[in-house]
Amino acid sequence: MTMERQEQYEGIFVLDPELSDEALAKVQAQMQEQVKKLEGTVEHQQPWGRRRLAYRLGKCREGFYVLVRFFMRPSCLGTLDQWCALNEAILRRLIVCAAGGPPQPMEAVTSHGEPE
Repeated sequence: MTMERQEQYEGIFVLDPELSDEALAKVQAQMQEQVKKLEGTVEHQQPWGRRRLAYRLGKCREGFYVLVRFFMRPSCLGTLDQWCALNEAILRRLIVCAAGGPPQPMEAVTSHGEPE
């Protein structure tokens, strides 16, 4: 029996901006716990804070962004994605294979110059 190799992934998650700071922290902890349940490990988690969305998601013009870098078996990715889809606090997510070194911090983007 061969053990499936863990791959490195990077996910950007857009959380509901109307959540309290405590609720945002709870969702971030739940994400880490879900990765661990799937026998993965979180290498790095970096909250990027509230940022303006490129387009409105329902009634939201902003989202709370979180970058997560983790290791996981590729066969478990579908389960993680399904968990994210069922979590109402996660508005959008994008998970890709990570390449290279640790993520570099980004500067905050303020406004796109568009009227609100």
